[in-house]
Amino acid sequence: LKKAGCLFQLNLLATVGHYGKEVAAISEYLLKEDLYNFVGSDIHHKFHIDSFQRKITIGMQNALEELIAKNQFFK
Repeated sequence: LKKAGCLFQLNLLATVGHYGKEVAAISEYLLKEDLYNFVGSDIHHKFHIDSFQRKITIGMQNALEELIAKNQFFK
């Protein structure tokens, strides 16, 4: 899909373990493979906002920072 031109978004809630360890691990793998194009969040209620008080559970924080910098908003 990536080669076909599809863009992929990393949901930042996955980086703080909101969806569990398995989703965080998959997110980290996709980040390692450079398959994301930008980041976003899926905030629908206060519980989602509260989740951002947690520490980032995935490694590769430098790659995450670089991905965040790719967002058009930060350019």
